[in-house]
This record gives sequence, structure tokens and C-alpha cells, in this order.
Amino acid sequence: MRIRSDVLKKDRKNAGFTQSAFSAACRSVSLSTVRRAEQGYRVTEPAMRKMAQILDYPASRYIIKPDEDNRANYVAWLAGEWTCFYVEVEQGTTARLVSNALQVKQSGGQIVGEVVSAADNKRVVVEAFKAEVINNVATGRSIHMGGVAPSGIGTLYCLAKRHNGWLEGYFSGVAQNGDAVDNARFIAVRHNTPDYDQQILEATTIIEREVSMFRIKKLLEAGYNLDDALVMLAALRAAPH
Repeated sequence: MRIRSDVLKKDRKNAGFTQSAFSAACRSVSLSTVRRAEQGYRVTEPAMRKMAQILDYPASRYIIKPDEDNRANYVAWLAGEWTCFYVEVEQGTTARLVSNALQVKQSGGQIVGEVVSAADNKRVVVEAFKAEVINNVATGRSIHMGGVAPSGIGTLYCLAKRHNGWLEGYFSGVAQNGDAVDNARFIAVRHNTPDYDQQILEATTIIEREVSMFRIKKLLEAGYNLDDALVMLAALRAAPH
């Protein structure tokens, strides 16, 4: 059954339980089930009723009725810790895959997020955004912290998928040279989701493909034909790093 995961998480925290302690108090409800419930995954009715009992609330507080389970009333819960991958374009000519931490806070249908780099053991915010969540879509404004206006200002558009454990979309903004708009594909995987490691590999593969497509595009724009561009890209991949 589908549940109000945000309400469950809030009640659990207000009761003073960590996820592990809450699972132990519920006895028959595993820690993975607690995590799944708070991330928007479906759980069994007995598990939901046991959690409600421990929190001293009726189960109806958390259960979404069939006539309520529609897209118009749904706001994806995106708060939490994520690992994100995106294409970073350098000086408008080269691209590389970047992986950083993503931290999201949410209040109702509003979210704020920070993309954080841990280079040289220092925590550095490289991208920040504010967005509105409608159904499973988040749209808003982003700021590249190292950029200079207008190239440091852009927009965010992404979709929440896989029970709110996978974000996929684009950061868009004015290119550094100021004569074009860059669209950078990104994917984020929520921490502690089922199949986390597998999804990390999938996200890496997708973004690496985006990097390759960017490089081919630049070679074509430089006058190379497609066959030559593919050969050059293959040679670049084979070269030692």
C-alpha cells in the first residue's frame, strides 16, 4: 500500500526514534522496511499498522486511500542525502563527468539543495538551487557558485523516479562565453535505497555517454566527419590517464 511517507518520518523523529531504534521497537518490521516506507516505497499493511501502533497513531493517518492516490495531490519527498553525477563543460570546448554529494531539504512543495565537492578534504558548495515540487517534477533556479553572472545563474528541471530514489534532469544556464545556453544532464541516486550500488553504476554509464556525445558534437562542429570523430573518441578513451 502507498503511505504518507513524509508524515511517518516526521512522527518517528518527533517520537525520538532513529530509524534503527524504531525498527527495533517495532520488532517485526525490519530496518530496510522502515527506510523504504520513509522513502515512498510501498509496504505491507501489517508493517504499516505495526509502525502506527508504536507511534501511537491510527494507521489511517499514514495510509493513502485509493481515491486520494492521484497525481494531482502528490508531492515527491526529495529531502535527504544523494550522490549526483553530471556533465561539466569547461571553457565551452571540453566536458567531463563529475560526481559530488547532493544535500536536499524540503518543506512541503519547496526544496533547497546544495551540490557539494569534497576536494582536498574541504567541503565546497559548487551549485545551489531552490525549486518547487509539483507531483514528481522539480523546477527552479540554480546558481553556480564559481560562475560570474549571467553565466553563474541558471535553471533546474528534473523528474523524481523509482519511488523517489532517482532524480534525473538538467541544469541550464548561459555558457561562460555568454553566447549560448548550456544544458548539463545530471542524475542523482538517493543514499540507502535498494540496489544503490547498481544504480550508481547505471548513472555513471549514462553520464559518461553524455560526455562522449558532447565530444563527438564538438568534433563535428570543428569540421570532422562522423567516422573520424568516432575514431578520435575511441583513441581518447584508450589513452592512459
